Amino acid sequence: INMLSTAMVSSTGEAAIAAANMVGSINSIVALVFNSFAIGGSIVIARAKGHGDDHGIRNAIGGTIALCGSTSLVLTCFLLAFANVLVNLLYPAAEPLLVEYSIRYMRLIALSFIPYAVFNAVFNAFRSLGDTRSSLFLTVVINVVHLVCSFVFINIMQLGINGAGYSYILARVIGA
Repeated sequence: INMLSTAMVSSTGEAAIAAANMVGSINSIVALVFNSFAIGGSIVIARAKGHGDDHGIRNAIGGTIALCGSTSLVLTCFLLAFANVLVNLLYPAAEPLLVEYSIRYMRLIALSFIPYAVFNAVFNAFRSLGDTRSSLFLTVVINVVHLVCSFVFINIMQLGINGAGYSYILARVIGA
């Protein structure tokens, strides 16, 4: 999804491409946090399934979603509040337009973390329960929605870096 956004944003200029790449690395790091929690939860879910413990399965799924959701809420609030500080700290020599685009994009991406964390927890729960079909379906849906929304928001509506952010938010909300 990150490569797709960057490719489509390329039509809006160099600063937008650079901003998408700068924030994309932060997005990847945060996604790894959610992946780690969701994979850890899926191990607990699979263990409960192996023991035939339906109550344990429900508790593990709920706990995984709660952990991912609460962590994403904290990270989202942090990034919304400190996007300016973080961008200026990480990229002190960046041009003002690049800083502006990066801050705007970081805030939009941060808003997508909450549905992404829930999506990731549910996705891994399906996999740990042996329901790979639902996991595949969710992957296809989120990527198709992101592709279509990116094309519409960036190329047709000419929203540039904002369009890429809106696409992330919408795709991840639908995926969740």
